[in-house]
Amino acid sequence: MARKIITVLIFAVLAAIGNTPVYSLSLTLEEVQRNIEINNLDWVAGETWVSRLSDEEFDAMLGLRVPDGIVIISPSPVDISGSRGRFDWREQGGVSPVKAQGNCGSCWAFCLVHMLESYVMIYDGYTPDLSEQQLVSCNGYGYSCNGGWLDAAGYFINPGMADETCMPYQAANVPCQAQSCEKIAFADDWAYTGDSVAQIKAALEDGPVACAIYASSALSYYTGGCFSNGSASNVNHGVLIVGYDDDDCSGQGGWIVKNSWGAGWGDNGFFRIKYGDSNIGYGSTRIFYTATTTPKLVISGHSIDDSVGGDGDGVIEPGEDIVISVTLGNSGNYAATGVGAVLTCVQPEIGIPDNFAAWPDIPAGSERESLMPHFQIRVPAEYEIGGRIDLNLSITCNEGTFSGSFVEMCGDIDVLYYSGFEGTSDDGWTHEQLETQDDWQRGNQYGTSAYDPDGAYEGSMIWGNDLGPSGWNGDYKPNVRNRLKSRLIPTGGCPTVHLMFQRWLTVEKGSKDHARIYINQDIIWENPDSANHIDTAWAAVNLNISEHVTGLAEFEVIFELESDGSGEYGGWNIDDFMVIGLPPDGPEPTPTPVPTSPYEYTPTPVPDGDVTMAFHQTRKFYGGGDPLAVTLEIANGGDSCAGKLYVCLAVFGEVFFYPSWTETLLPIPMILDAGQTKMLSILDFEVPAGVPDCGPFYLCAVLTEPGSYDLLATPALTDFWFR
Repeated sequence: MARKIITVLIFAVLAAIGNTPVYSLSLTLEEVQRNIEINNLDWVAGETWVSRLSDEEFDAMLGLRVPDGIVIISPSPVDISGSRGRFDWREQGGVSPVKAQGNCGSCWAFCLVHMLESYVMIYDGYTPDLSEQQLVSCNGYGYSCNGGWLDAAGYFINPGMADETCMPYQAANVPCQAQSCEKIAFADDWAYTGDSVAQIKAALEDGPVACAIYASSALSYYTGGCFSNGSASNVNHGVLIVGYDDDDCSGQGGWIVKNSWGAGWGDNGFFRIKYGDSNIGYGSTRIFYTATTTPKLVISGHSIDDSVGGDGDGVIEPGEDIVISVTLGNSGNYAATGVGAVLTCVQPEIGIPDNFAAWPDIPAGSERESLMPHFQIRVPAEYEIGGRIDLNLSITCNEGTFSGSFVEMCGDIDVLYYSGFEGTSDDGWTHEQLETQDDWQRGNQYGTSAYDPDGAYEGSMIWGNDLGPSGWNGDYKPNVRNRLKSRLIPTGGCPTVHLMFQRWLTVEKGSKDHARIYINQDIIWENPDSANHIDTAWAAVNLNISEHVTGLAEFEVIFELESDGSGEYGGWNIDDFMVIGLPPDGPEPTPTPVPTSPYEYTPTPVPDGDVTMAFHQTRKFYGGGDPLAVTLEIANGGDSCAGKLYVCLAVFGEVFFYPSWTETLLPIPMILDAGQTKMLSILDFEVPAGVPDCGPFYLCAVLTEPGSYDLLATPALTDFWFR
């Protein structure tokens, strides 16, 4: 979640503290030791592998780069009265092993990754080994061995971090290879903590804190004690604060810090440093983390079935009733039990006759499809071909709540191009300045402007004007004109083409500022002159651009912003970009007859009782070799009762009765204790190979009063097919 904090602390470029630095870049060990002795300092200097590096090699490791004009959002002052005087996450099992960054300016990545490792250890109880190389090569912020900043913690939110074994550390700028890696560690969010001792201590209550420091050549000689009196002319190195001791450093207090120079440097890879020395704590950054000793349920797939309520072609079309089964995956390390979900749709025209589905228990690392009956949606006959159907799931289980969404389209369409703007590549998109400034950016939406969203529509990355990262305020500037251009998009020979995307646009009225969309050189949309255009939520845009692309093999989409001298807003925010094509009209397909039951009957009125029945099966269509298992659940929510159960199977006009599956009617006595649930295995066999396409086969269960045919519960009905 993005946090808009009232107090915004703007750090100016740091000037030198004091008139002359105590240390130069090329001090000898003797000079450092003499300075310690003269000033009665509390640390010990000695030769280390780092002190033996040349100035060039040492500088190459110091890769923390503060973006120009950095804006750090700081929380309000905190009260730590009564806090402990000493704390060390190493003693609590919350610090992973020290590593060495090598000859690569990746200190920013090491301190961030090691912070996430600590949170996993603290809240999940195991020690991960995450891939620093993944963050160096795949971060999407343009950071590398040549330097980076602590806002790369946003990468932990999406896509998350993989294990070291999938992308081992190479201390070099190598291509990203993490696309196929399983992501095993995530953060919910990140934030700057503020750089005061009180603010950092407060953040340390939850876990270690990444921050900047100025690493002078003197620090390279550190072998123990409380480091102090180092030069503070800037910041150039990223480290991880893991604890503090108010009595250290001759009573002045100091931080306990994890470095990335290997366990053979310093105090087994750590050092202690006086509060505030060498600018320690600048840009202090924390993450927010949810323990994964609970399930993490996500939508991993869904399927469309229009065989009963439509023409059976697997395409959502106007006038059809659609059955949707949803597969959920559990990326946590704990099983999900009692799983259910409610389906809603963004488009109010779409009906949802059956908005609830249940799942079997979902073990950690596993996937399960929803149980019958699945979700059902109803598409109006007048619904537009090419129209979006945005579906949202509110998922609950005994262990927590989750949410997810997926999108379907109405009609037989071709997706000509889609991008959610995630990943490390711009995928051929470009941007340009026509006047004054080009502020188009691809990345996280920081929500710095009051007019902008707090984040992306989906995923974590979007295209937009001034997304509000460090050094930006989120609003477009006066007297600018700039453009974002898509890659060339093929038309695919489709006579009907639609441009679709999610938009959050805030711009002054068109008589002053202009937001335009072009197809090549044709303006196809612009903001009206009469009033300011202020989106307060993500809006789905669907534009028919057929007349602008007819006869073209490919085209580009251009988003433009032009401002006058006053009244600046947030500008464009664009996500979930898609171009679809509708194929030429062909002959109407012959509708598949809707299966009907061969039996007609007058239903017996059902009392308002407490007994319920439902069939469960894992799917509706079976092929040769598939396991076919159907169970009947009978649940008594009231007092003890007795009845007679009849289960029949209807096959092409013939009726067979459970459990013998003969034509002999055999009632089964049922005694149900108060609150009891019984599960009966009705069918359990493997479908023979070579079975022809046929169906439907109907199963019906009826529970009656003893000695009569008065119903105790609503009859249960299900069907299945061989295909």
